[in-house]
Amino acid sequence: MKLHWYDGGILPERPEELEPERRLPESGTIFVGEKGKLMCETYSESPRLIPERRMQQYKRPKKTIARVEGSHEQAWVDAIKGKIRPVDDFNYAGPFTETVLLGNLAILFPARR
Repeated sequence: MKLHWYDGGILPERPEELEPERRLPESGTIFVGEKGKLMCETYSESPRLIPERRMQQYKRPKKTIARVEGSHEQAWVDAIKGKIRPVDDFNYAGPFTETVLLGNLAILFPARR
């Protein structure tokens, strides 16, 4: 992928699938897959298949993962007070963090077991 300079920094090459009237976000990611491209803003906000007609044709799956209602901070306080069960408690976050840290070690020491 080629990168292009502009006044605010570096932009990737504009995907041919992106309609002329649509702009690339100032910050974000373009995922290139075997079946198409997905573009999103910072922190994976506003994910969209490109071109937009692909997004309109996409059938979204049912929501099965609990979401935080309101702010994450308030959800944290409510979980401490026992009003709600945390969305990601330590049973999930502990092993997940260990896996990520182990991956970091593997990158730092690629030839070691």
